[in-house]
Amino acid sequence: MVTFGMNLDTLIITNLYLPFIPNFSPKLIICASITSSMANNNETPHLTELKNVSGCQELHKAFKFLYGHEHVEDEAFIRFLAQKRDELQSTIEQKTARLAELWDLNHDDEESAGDVYDCEHKVLVRLRGRLEVIRALLFELRQGLTEKEENISILDVYG
Repeated sequence: MVTFGMNLDTLIITNLYLPFIPNFSPKLIICASITSSMANNNETPHLTELKNVSGCQELHKAFKFLYGHEHVEDEAFIRFLAQKRDELQSTIEQKTARLAELWDLNHDDEESAGDVYDCEHKVLVRLRGRLEVIRALLFELRQGLTEKEENISILDVYG
């Protein structure tokens, strides 16, 4: 559980598990309230708002909060993408099996078999490409998680 308060007029969020709040992100609150910080001639409105959102006035703690929140968001996105990858892999396996059956059909008995085979093959090629993109994105996201963990470790030196 994450508990924090914010100095954004009347907006106070407490005792909420952030990833389950629809469309909630500290980044959204930061962006929404930058205007008021800029109106106050604040030289560092983004940093000020991050400190306010995190409830920490120390820069390293504010960024640890941000990296921690982003880490949770990324983990949830990775789980979602992994599920989609698995579903897509299953679809590809089914289509591959159907394609093999189409290949074995007597094309003289099934007039459309050749065209159906060609169409299904195009779809299968596209799905395999999509699967590779998802795998690459998962790899990139996992690298990002490792990087965020390293960043948090670096900032731990400051207390």
